[in-house]
Amino acid sequence: MLHYIVYKWKLGKGIFKKIESKLLKNSEIENQLKNIKPKTLICTYPSDLRESAYLRAAKKQNIQTVIQLLSWDNIVTKGYFSEISEYFIAWGDIMAKEAKEFYNYKNNKVFAPGVAHFDKHINETSKERINKYFKQLGANPDKKTLIFGMSSPYFTPFEIEIVEWIARNVNNGNFGNVQFIVRPHPQNVQGYMADTTWLPRLKKIESDKVFLNLPMLQKSKLDWNMKNEDLITLVNLIAGSSIVLNSCSTFSIDGLVQNKPVILTAFDSDRELSWMESVTKTLEYPHLKKLIATNGLDVCKNYDELESSIKNWISDSNQNVSNRETAKIAECGICDGNASKRIVETLINIQN
Repeated sequence: MLHYIVYKWKLGKGIFKKIESKLLKNSEIENQLKNIKPKTLICTYPSDLRESAYLRAAKKQNIQTVIQLLSWDNIVTKGYFSEISEYFIAWGDIMAKEAKEFYNYKNNKVFAPGVAHFDKHINETSKERINKYFKQLGANPDKKTLIFGMSSPYFTPFEIEIVEWIARNVNNGNFGNVQFIVRPHPQNVQGYMADTTWLPRLKKIESDKVFLNLPMLQKSKLDWNMKNEDLITLVNLIAGSSIVLNSCSTFSIDGLVQNKPVILTAFDSDRELSWMESVTKTLEYPHLKKLIATNGLDVCKNYDELESSIKNWISDSNQNVSNRETAKIAECGICDGNASKRIVETLINIQN
Protein backbone atom coordinates (compact mmCIF):
# COMPACT_ATOMS: atom_id res chain seq x y z
CA MET A 1 0.00 0.00 0.00
CA LEU A 2 2.82 2.40 0.89
CA HIS A 3 4.56 1.55 -2.40
CA TYR A 4 1.36 2.32 -4.30
CA ILE A 5 0.91 5.69 -2.58
CA VAL A 6 4.46 6.97 -3.12
CA TYR A 7 5.20 5.40 -6.49
CA LYS A 8 2.08 4.41 -8.43
CA TRP A 9 -0.40 7.09 -7.31
CA LYS A 10 0.44 10.27 -9.19
CA LEU A 11 -0.67 12.71 -6.47
CA GLY A 12 1.00 10.67 -3.72
CA LYS A 13 4.21 10.49 -5.71
CA GLY A 14 4.16 14.26 -6.24
CA ILE A 15 3.69 14.97 -2.54
CA PHE A 16 6.41 12.49 -1.59
CA LYS A 17 8.91 14.00 -4.05
CA LYS A 18 8.25 17.51 -2.69
CA ILE A 19 8.94 16.33 0.84
CA GLU A 20 12.02 14.41 -0.28
CA SER A 21 13.30 17.42 -2.21
CA LYS A 22 13.39 19.44 1.01
CA LEU A 23 15.43 16.69 2.64
CA LEU A 24 18.01 17.05 -0.12
CA LYS A 25 18.72 20.68 0.72
CA ASN A 26 22.16 20.82 2.34
CA SER A 27 23.90 24.16 2.93
CA GLU A 28 27.25 22.49 3.69
CA ILE A 29 27.27 20.76 0.29
CA GLU A 30 26.16 23.97 -1.42
CA ASN A 31 29.03 25.91 0.18
CA GLN A 32 31.51 23.16 -0.71
CA LEU A 33 30.55 23.34 -4.39
CA LYS A 34 30.74 27.13 -4.33
CA ASN A 35 34.31 26.86 -3.05
CA ILE A 36 35.38 24.14 -5.52
CA LYS A 37 33.57 25.64 -8.51
CA PRO A 38 33.58 22.44 -10.61
CA LYS A 39 32.53 22.59 -14.24
CA THR A 40 31.00 19.11 -14.04
CA LEU A 41 29.81 16.99 -11.12
CA ILE A 42 29.75 13.21 -11.67
CA CYS A 43 27.48 11.12 -9.46
CA THR A 44 28.02 7.34 -9.29
CA TYR A 45 25.36 6.25 -6.79
CA PRO A 46 22.31 8.56 -6.80
CA SER A 47 20.28 6.11 -4.69
CA ASP A 48 22.32 7.50 -1.79
CA LEU A 49 20.55 10.64 -0.57
CA ARG A 50 23.88 12.40 -0.01
CA GLU A 51 24.80 12.00 -3.65
CA SER A 52 21.34 13.17 -4.69
CA ALA A 53 21.90 16.19 -2.44
CA TYR A 54 25.08 16.96 -4.41
CA LEU A 55 23.15 16.69 -7.68
CA ARG A 56 20.47 19.05 -6.37
CA ALA A 57 23.04 21.60 -5.15
CA ALA A 58 24.98 21.42 -8.44
CA LYS A 59 21.86 22.04 -10.51
CA LYS A 60 20.94 24.97 -8.29
CA GLN A 61 24.36 26.50 -9.08
CA ASN A 62 24.11 25.69 -12.82
CA ILE A 63 26.93 23.13 -12.59
CA GLN A 64 26.81 20.48 -15.29
CA THR A 65 25.78 17.06 -13.87
CA VAL A 66 26.44 13.49 -15.04
CA ILE A 67 25.34 10.14 -13.61
CA GLN A 68 27.70 7.22 -14.27
CA LEU A 69 26.62 4.14 -12.33
CA LEU A 70 29.15 1.76 -10.79
CA SER A 71 27.14 -1.43 -11.27
CA TRP A 72 24.74 -2.98 -13.77
CA ASP A 73 21.89 -3.37 -11.26
CA ASN A 74 21.94 0.08 -9.65
CA ILE A 75 19.32 1.59 -11.93
CA VAL A 76 16.68 -1.12 -11.34
CA THR A 77 17.30 -2.58 -7.87
CA LYS A 78 18.55 0.22 -5.63
CA GLY A 79 15.45 2.41 -5.47
CA TYR A 80 14.21 5.41 -7.41
CA PHE A 81 16.78 8.18 -7.83
CA SER A 82 15.74 11.21 -5.77
CA GLU A 83 17.54 13.54 -8.18
CA ILE A 84 18.70 12.98 -11.74
CA SER A 85 21.44 14.54 -13.84
CA GLU A 86 21.58 16.41 -17.11
CA TYR A 87 23.62 13.64 -18.78
CA PHE A 88 23.85 9.88 -18.26
CA ILE A 89 26.80 7.58 -19.03
CA ALA A 90 25.56 3.98 -19.32
CA TRP A 91 27.41 0.67 -19.43
CA GLY A 92 25.73 -0.53 -22.62
CA ASP A 93 22.48 -0.51 -24.56
CA ILE A 94 20.42 -2.18 -21.82
CA MET A 95 21.29 0.47 -19.24
CA ALA A 96 20.91 3.28 -21.79
CA LYS A 97 17.36 2.13 -22.52
CA GLU A 98 16.61 1.96 -18.79
CA ALA A 99 17.77 5.56 -18.33
CA LYS A 100 15.37 6.68 -21.06
CA GLU A 101 12.52 4.48 -19.80
CA PHE A 102 12.66 5.30 -16.09
CA TYR A 103 13.97 8.87 -16.10
CA ASN A 104 12.96 10.23 -19.51
CA TYR A 105 16.49 11.05 -20.66
CA LYS A 106 16.62 12.17 -24.29
CA ASN A 107 18.76 10.26 -26.79
CA ASN A 108 21.33 13.06 -27.06
CA LYS A 109 21.82 13.08 -23.27
CA VAL A 110 22.72 9.38 -22.92
CA PHE A 111 26.06 7.81 -23.88
CA ALA A 112 27.30 4.21 -23.67
CA PRO A 113 31.11 4.22 -24.05
CA GLY A 114 31.63 0.97 -22.12
CA VAL A 115 32.74 -0.11 -18.64
CA ALA A 116 36.06 1.16 -17.31
CA HIS A 117 36.86 -1.65 -14.88
CA PHE A 118 36.34 -4.32 -17.54
CA ASP A 119 39.34 -2.90 -19.45
CA LYS A 120 41.48 -5.06 -17.16
CA HIS A 121 40.07 -8.18 -18.83
CA ILE A 122 41.70 -7.05 -22.06
CA ASN A 123 44.75 -5.06 -20.96
CA GLU A 124 45.93 -7.04 -17.94
CA THR A 125 45.63 -10.64 -19.20
CA SER A 126 48.23 -12.71 -21.02
CA LYS A 127 49.38 -16.32 -21.27
CA GLU A 128 52.33 -15.51 -18.98
CA ARG A 129 50.07 -14.00 -16.32
CA ILE A 130 47.55 -16.82 -16.56
CA ASN A 131 50.39 -19.31 -15.98
CA LYS A 132 51.69 -17.21 -13.06
CA TYR A 133 48.39 -16.92 -11.18
CA PHE A 134 47.32 -20.51 -11.81
CA LYS A 135 50.65 -21.79 -10.52
CA GLN A 136 50.40 -19.55 -7.45
CA LEU A 137 47.24 -21.50 -6.56
CA GLY A 138 48.90 -24.82 -7.37
CA ALA A 139 46.65 -25.27 -10.42
CA ASN A 140 47.64 -26.42 -13.91
CA PRO A 141 47.09 -23.63 -16.51
CA ASP A 142 46.87 -26.22 -19.30
CA LYS A 143 43.97 -28.14 -17.74
CA LYS A 144 40.27 -27.51 -18.34
CA THR A 145 39.05 -25.46 -15.40
CA LEU A 146 35.75 -24.56 -13.76
CA ILE A 147 35.72 -21.28 -11.83
CA PHE A 148 32.89 -20.44 -9.41
CA GLY A 149 32.39 -16.83 -8.33
CA MET A 150 30.32 -17.14 -5.17
CA SER A 151 27.67 -14.68 -3.98
CA SER A 152 26.77 -13.49 -0.50
CA PRO A 153 24.87 -15.98 1.70
CA TYR A 154 22.32 -13.18 2.07
CA PHE A 155 21.15 -13.97 -1.48
CA THR A 156 22.24 -17.62 -1.83
CA PRO A 157 21.89 -19.31 1.58
CA PHE A 158 22.90 -22.81 0.38
CA GLU A 159 25.31 -22.03 -2.44
CA ILE A 160 28.08 -23.53 -0.31
CA GLU A 161 26.46 -26.96 -0.79
CA ILE A 162 26.47 -26.54 -4.58
CA VAL A 163 30.17 -25.66 -4.46
CA GLU A 164 30.84 -28.74 -2.30
CA TRP A 165 28.86 -30.89 -4.78
CA ILE A 166 30.92 -29.63 -7.73
CA ALA A 167 34.15 -30.23 -5.77
CA ARG A 168 33.13 -33.84 -5.06
CA ASN A 169 32.34 -34.45 -8.73
CA VAL A 170 35.63 -32.91 -9.82
CA ASN A 171 37.59 -34.99 -7.31
CA ASN A 172 35.91 -38.27 -8.35
CA GLY A 173 36.43 -37.57 -12.06
CA ASN A 174 32.75 -37.29 -12.99
CA PHE A 175 33.51 -34.28 -15.22
CA GLY A 176 36.67 -35.80 -16.68
CA ASN A 177 40.19 -34.48 -16.22
CA VAL A 178 39.25 -31.01 -14.96
CA GLN A 179 40.11 -28.79 -11.99
CA PHE A 180 38.01 -26.36 -9.96
CA ILE A 181 38.75 -22.85 -8.65
CA VAL A 182 36.42 -21.38 -6.02
CA ARG A 183 36.36 -17.63 -5.55
CA PRO A 184 34.28 -16.39 -2.56
CA HIS A 185 32.60 -13.02 -3.00
CA PRO A 186 34.16 -10.33 -0.75
CA GLN A 187 30.80 -10.30 1.04
CA ASN A 188 31.37 -13.97 1.90
CA VAL A 189 34.44 -12.88 3.82
CA GLN A 190 33.45 -9.71 5.68
CA GLY A 191 30.57 -7.31 6.25
CA TYR A 192 27.00 -7.72 7.45
CA MET A 193 26.13 -10.08 4.55
CA ALA A 194 28.95 -12.52 5.33
CA ASP A 195 28.72 -15.99 6.89
CA THR A 196 32.16 -16.85 8.20
CA THR A 197 31.10 -20.48 8.84
CA TRP A 198 31.48 -20.97 5.07
CA LEU A 199 35.24 -20.37 5.15
CA PRO A 200 36.23 -23.56 7.06
CA ARG A 201 33.94 -25.56 4.74
CA LEU A 202 35.68 -24.08 1.71
CA LYS A 203 39.07 -24.93 3.20
CA LYS A 204 37.94 -28.57 3.55
CA ILE A 205 37.23 -29.00 -0.17
CA GLU A 206 40.75 -28.01 -1.24
CA SER A 207 42.65 -30.83 -2.96
CA ASP A 208 45.06 -31.40 -5.85
CA LYS A 209 42.08 -30.60 -8.14
CA VAL A 210 40.18 -27.99 -6.12
CA PHE A 211 41.69 -24.59 -5.32
CA LEU A 212 40.53 -21.66 -3.22
CA ASN A 213 41.16 -18.05 -4.30
CA LEU A 214 40.28 -15.74 -1.42
CA PRO A 215 39.72 -12.06 -2.30
CA MET A 216 42.40 -9.64 -1.10
CA LEU A 217 40.53 -6.74 0.45
CA GLN A 218 41.73 -3.26 1.30
CA LYS A 219 40.84 -1.56 4.56
CA SER A 220 37.83 0.51 3.59
CA LYS A 221 34.25 1.36 4.48
CA LEU A 222 33.33 -0.70 1.39
CA ASP A 223 33.20 -4.40 2.27
CA TRP A 224 34.03 -5.36 -1.33
CA ASN A 225 36.94 -2.96 -1.96
CA MET A 226 39.60 -5.20 -3.53
CA LYS A 227 43.29 -4.51 -4.05
CA ASN A 228 44.39 -3.80 -7.62
CA GLU A 229 46.64 -6.88 -7.63
CA ASP A 230 43.60 -8.98 -6.70
CA LEU A 231 41.65 -7.65 -9.68
CA ILE A 232 44.51 -8.62 -11.98
CA THR A 233 44.63 -12.08 -10.39
CA LEU A 234 40.88 -12.48 -10.88
CA VAL A 235 40.75 -11.50 -14.56
CA ASN A 236 43.60 -13.90 -15.35
CA LEU A 237 41.96 -16.79 -13.47
CA ILE A 238 38.80 -16.19 -15.52
CA ALA A 239 40.83 -15.89 -18.73
CA GLY A 240 42.47 -19.25 -18.05
CA SER A 241 39.23 -21.05 -17.13
CA SER A 242 36.92 -23.06 -19.39
CA ILE A 243 33.55 -22.42 -17.68
CA VAL A 244 32.41 -19.59 -15.38
CA LEU A 245 29.77 -20.34 -12.72
CA ASN A 246 27.89 -18.11 -10.29
CA SER A 247 24.37 -17.58 -9.00
CA CYS A 248 23.42 -13.90 -9.34
CA SER A 249 26.41 -11.55 -9.46
CA THR A 250 28.39 -9.48 -11.97
CA PHE A 251 30.70 -12.51 -12.26
CA SER A 252 28.49 -13.64 -15.16
CA ILE A 253 29.40 -10.52 -17.12
CA ASP A 254 33.09 -10.99 -16.26
CA GLY A 255 32.79 -14.40 -17.90
CA LEU A 256 31.04 -13.02 -20.98
CA VAL A 257 33.70 -10.31 -21.41
CA GLN A 258 36.24 -13.15 -21.61
CA ASN A 259 33.94 -15.05 -24.02
CA LYS A 260 33.53 -17.97 -21.60
CA PRO A 261 30.47 -20.22 -21.26
CA VAL A 262 28.54 -19.00 -18.21
CA ILE A 263 26.30 -21.08 -15.92
CA LEU A 264 23.89 -19.65 -13.33
CA THR A 265 23.23 -21.97 -10.37
CA ALA A 266 19.71 -20.71 -9.65
CA PHE A 267 18.61 -23.24 -7.03
CA ASP A 268 18.88 -23.88 -3.28
CA SER A 269 20.80 -27.16 -3.31
CA ASP A 270 18.18 -29.85 -2.56
CA ARG A 271 16.02 -27.63 -0.34
CA GLU A 272 12.58 -26.10 -0.77
CA LEU A 273 12.69 -22.54 0.55
CA SER A 274 10.15 -19.75 0.68
CA TRP A 275 10.31 -17.14 -2.08
CA MET A 276 11.89 -14.56 0.25
CA GLU A 277 14.64 -16.95 1.38
CA SER A 278 15.35 -18.59 -1.98
CA VAL A 279 18.00 -17.64 -4.52
CA THR A 280 15.36 -18.23 -7.21
CA LYS A 281 13.83 -14.81 -6.47
CA THR A 282 16.94 -13.22 -8.02
CA LEU A 283 15.78 -14.54 -11.41
CA GLU A 284 12.98 -11.97 -11.13
CA TYR A 285 15.40 -9.05 -10.65
CA PRO A 286 15.05 -6.89 -13.79
CA HIS A 287 18.79 -6.71 -14.52
CA LEU A 288 19.19 -10.49 -14.30
CA LYS A 289 16.02 -11.17 -16.32
CA LYS A 290 17.36 -9.00 -19.15
CA LEU A 291 20.71 -10.80 -19.14
CA ILE A 292 19.00 -14.22 -19.19
CA ALA A 293 16.75 -13.07 -22.07
CA THR A 294 19.85 -12.69 -24.30
CA ASN A 295 20.26 -16.51 -24.18
CA GLY A 296 23.97 -15.93 -23.64
CA LEU A 297 24.20 -18.20 -20.58
CA ASP A 298 22.74 -21.37 -19.04
CA VAL A 299 20.31 -21.22 -16.12
CA CYS A 300 20.36 -24.42 -14.02
CA LYS A 301 17.55 -25.06 -11.52
CA ASN A 302 18.71 -28.40 -10.06
CA TYR A 303 21.74 -30.68 -9.83
CA ASP A 304 20.79 -32.74 -12.89
CA GLU A 305 20.67 -29.61 -15.09
CA LEU A 306 23.95 -28.40 -13.61
CA GLU A 307 25.70 -31.72 -14.29
CA SER A 308 24.40 -31.77 -17.86
CA SER A 309 25.43 -28.14 -18.50
CA ILE A 310 28.96 -28.60 -17.16
CA LYS A 311 29.53 -31.77 -19.21
CA ASN A 312 28.12 -30.08 -22.32
CA TRP A 313 30.46 -27.05 -22.09
CA ILE A 314 33.49 -29.20 -21.23
CA SER A 315 32.92 -31.20 -24.41
CA ASP A 316 32.53 -28.09 -26.60
CA SER A 317 32.95 -24.56 -25.26
CA ASN A 318 32.44 -22.96 -28.69
CA GLN A 319 28.68 -23.47 -28.75
CA ASN A 320 26.47 -20.37 -28.40
CA VAL A 321 29.35 -17.96 -29.12
CA SER A 322 27.14 -15.51 -31.03
CA ASN A 323 24.61 -15.23 -28.16
CA ARG A 324 27.43 -14.68 -25.68
CA GLU A 325 28.75 -11.85 -27.86
CA THR A 326 25.25 -10.33 -28.14
CA ALA A 327 24.83 -10.47 -24.35
CA LYS A 328 28.24 -8.90 -23.74
CA ILE A 329 27.62 -5.97 -26.11
CA ALA A 330 24.09 -5.37 -24.76
CA GLU A 331 25.40 -5.18 -21.18
CA CYS A 332 28.81 -3.55 -21.66
CA GLY A 333 29.06 -2.06 -25.14
CA ILE A 334 32.40 -2.53 -26.90
CA CYS A 335 34.88 -4.48 -24.77
CA ASP A 336 38.22 -3.68 -26.39
CA GLY A 337 40.25 -2.36 -23.45
CA ASN A 338 39.60 1.28 -24.39
CA ALA A 339 36.40 2.00 -22.43
CA SER A 340 38.26 4.21 -19.92
CA LYS A 341 39.59 6.35 -22.76
CA ARG A 342 36.14 6.63 -24.36
CA ILE A 343 34.58 7.62 -21.03
CA VAL A 344 37.11 10.43 -20.60
CA GLU A 345 36.48 11.57 -24.19
CA THR A 346 32.72 11.49 -23.52
CA LEU A 347 33.12 13.64 -20.41
CA ILE A 348 35.27 16.14 -22.33
CA ASN A 349 32.69 16.28 -25.12
CA ILE A 350 29.92 16.84 -22.57
CA GLN A 351 31.91 19.70 -21.02
CA ASN A 352 32.42 21.27 -24.41
